[in-house]
Amino acid sequence: MKSYKKGSTKATETKVTWSRVRYRGYGLVAVDVTAEQMVVRALAENGDQIDELTLRR
Repeated sequence: MKSYKKGSTKATETKVTWSRVRYRGYGLVAVDVTAEQMVVRALAENGDQIDELTLRR
């Protein structure tokens, strides 16, 4: 994953450990946000969680 510091044009490479999931059915993305974090969840038609990503300050 590439990330950039505010105002910078130089990328920093970061190794990530989250999963890479291919899902071919219908679903939705739910986003829960607070002042400290954002949680992004991929949900299947039946409500099962497929994947989740949490971003924290």
